[in-house]
Amino acid sequence: MRTKRVAAVAPGAGLQLLAGIAMATSTMANAQDQYQLEEVIVTASKRAESSRDVAVAVTAMGREQLEAINASNFQDFATYVPGVSSFGLGVGQNQVVVRGVTTGAQSSSTVALLVDEIPIGSSSAFAQGAYALDYNAFDLQRIELLSGPQGTLYGASAMGGLLKYVTQAPDLGSFEERLQAEVSSSRHGRTNYAGRMAVNAPLIRDQLGVRAVAFLEESGGVIDDPGRGRYDVDSSKSAGGRVSVLSKLGEHADLRLSATYQNIERDGSTMVDRNSLTGRPVRGKYQQSVLLDEPLEQSIRLYSAVLNWELPWGTLTSATGWQELELNTDADNTALYGALFGTGSAIPFNTPVANRTEKFTQELRLASPSGGTFEWLVGAFYADEDSRNRTQLRNWLDPNGNLGGVPLFKGELPTTYEEIAVFGTGTVHFSERFDVALGVRHSEDRQHYRQLFQGVINNPLNPLAISDNGSTSKENVTTYLFSPRFRVREGVLLYGRVASGYRPGGPNFVTVTSTGQPIGNPTFKPDSLWNYEVGTKTTFLNGRATLDASVFLIDWSDIQLTVNRGGVNQLENGGEAQVKGVELSGRYMPIAGLTLGGSATYTDAQLTQDSPALGARDGQRLPLSPRFSSALTADYLFPVGQSAEGLLGVSYRYLGERTSGFDGSLARPQYDLDAFNLVDLRIGMRLPSFDVRLFVDNVFDEFGEVSALSTARTVNPAAPVRVSIAQPRTIGLSISVNLSH
Repeated sequence: MRTKRVAAVAPGAGLQLLAGIAMATSTMANAQDQYQLEEVIVTASKRAESSRDVAVAVTAMGREQLEAINASNFQDFATYVPGVSSFGLGVGQNQVVVRGVTTGAQSSSTVALLVDEIPIGSSSAFAQGAYALDYNAFDLQRIELLSGPQGTLYGASAMGGLLKYVTQAPDLGSFEERLQAEVSSSRHGRTNYAGRMAVNAPLIRDQLGVRAVAFLEESGGVIDDPGRGRYDVDSSKSAGGRVSVLSKLGEHADLRLSATYQNIERDGSTMVDRNSLTGRPVRGKYQQSVLLDEPLEQSIRLYSAVLNWELPWGTLTSATGWQELELNTDADNTALYGALFGTGSAIPFNTPVANRTEKFTQELRLASPSGGTFEWLVGAFYADEDSRNRTQLRNWLDPNGNLGGVPLFKGELPTTYEEIAVFGTGTVHFSERFDVALGVRHSEDRQHYRQLFQGVINNPLNPLAISDNGSTSKENVTTYLFSPRFRVREGVLLYGRVASGYRPGGPNFVTVTSTGQPIGNPTFKPDSLWNYEVGTKTTFLNGRATLDASVFLIDWSDIQLTVNRGGVNQLENGGEAQVKGVELSGRYMPIAGLTLGGSATYTDAQLTQDSPALGARDGQRLPLSPRFSSALTADYLFPVGQSAEGLLGVSYRYLGERTSGFDGSLARPQYDLDAFNLVDLRIGMRLPSFDVRLFVDNVFDEFGEVSALSTARTVNPAAPVRVSIAQPRTIGLSISVNLSH
């Protein structure tokens, strides 16, 4: 495949573009209508402030927006957010990608994930931390996504951006109950069901309250495997809930205690088989062919305590979290290892993986009051996680999984990770219109890792012996932030941003050759990136329209790569990359009740240095990074009678063509993912205590290729590529009952 080069956006041209946008919109005549867009308050910068004032590209989707697009999990809202793509195998297994910062399937995430104040997931590369939690979106207050590195405030793994789920806090003044039932049917699949409930109750009015959420969702699946007589193999069930208690501790302090439980069970993956050369279905369009089941079970238990204490000279916040994460998966790897051992499909091979992580986090920070000449925030963060990852390569026909009487591979990876950090930001207001923010964070990361391996792949000389290798690593990393902000006039903001981020390094897997010599490096380093960005945020037409624009340049170095050495995946640093892009987003309310929204992103993400570990060359595109993506929405609320409202809505999403690997790479074989368009429709009626909504997602039943897995082609070029797909056309009905007093 020939690599295409796209002309870069010159920094000077980018500044001129943003200045032109800001001035053009600011000089538009203001209308005197009473209606305007609702102001959105975000907290991802660790202060509650309007999204229009935050000097960073931020997307916030509130509860009404999430319900309008029928969002239940990550894949439901991902394509509405500028610059976001993903690598996914199905619900419960999604890797979030922001602004193209990815090498495809990764061992650890480049995007930080938070639930309220608590970071979720492992920072270690050995604990399946790359898969973001599919947090259920029902009754959320909003979802916030900050693009670009957020290393100063959030530390490890926030190099690509930050995704934050903000839950509804208890209302201390009123009782509320929401019941929601949903039924839908997906083409090529079975019926889907969902039941959800949220209850808010003030136990002591204005002093103590509780909010509880429960949900049960079942997806009927759309993928068939007729070779085994299995149909709708990707069916899944998600169940759980959360409880939050809010207590006022006097006039100036409050304490919020929260607990979340969620469990996802999935029978198989959402992947279908495609010919690696033609991209055509190997069998049916919505069919796969595996010899063994590929189930998944993911669970989370999250507990948190957040204290806010308003002092005369600042706000003290303490956020304490404890989480227990479990991920159990199984994969059919017959195509890969059948070729490696020369057995073809005569012997099925599977790789069950069981991972458990327990993590404690504590953050303590102090923030000055907003306003004044100098605003500051200082804090300290501590994380302690303990993970255990068990995996095995099994001959499925043998009770012990052995081949020829010896184990192929058994591995257990007990890992501890500890992070200690101090951070601070300060904003100097030189005038009412111009200020500069500076930030710094220093982190010390420590990892201890044991490798308990047995089998012919790890030790050909003595496959029955259990090798016990261990290593400890310690790293000191400092990240920085510099961000000037200039208010051209009321409603027109220009900002610049220079920021850095990183992912932790650590000890590495150790395997040996037939001569007993180790393969690979004993450690791998942190990778890091710098982001250079200028942007504008404009509000005009008397608050009825907003337009955000940003131009960015990202330099990524010491990229962490997963490379197979002797049949065992290892982590190595190799190559550099650069990402250039432009993001636009806006909203407009032309008449009362009608809200139009849209976003468009251009991204040019490519290697700027050869990567021998991948077999990839300078100039090749980074995987899963579309050059163009966009989303458009229109929602119209109109009166019906005296006490009802009608709802009409339409959405359009476009995700451009992407790659899944690199041309000529044996470690990450290439597959081109086609662009796709999705159109969604919705119509409904809102009464004071009753809502009904009919929706059609993917109206034209577009076949959307989300991501691809081509691991088997590393040793078997004829093996099909496994492609994860978007949900086919789905028609559904949702009914909600809302009671409050």
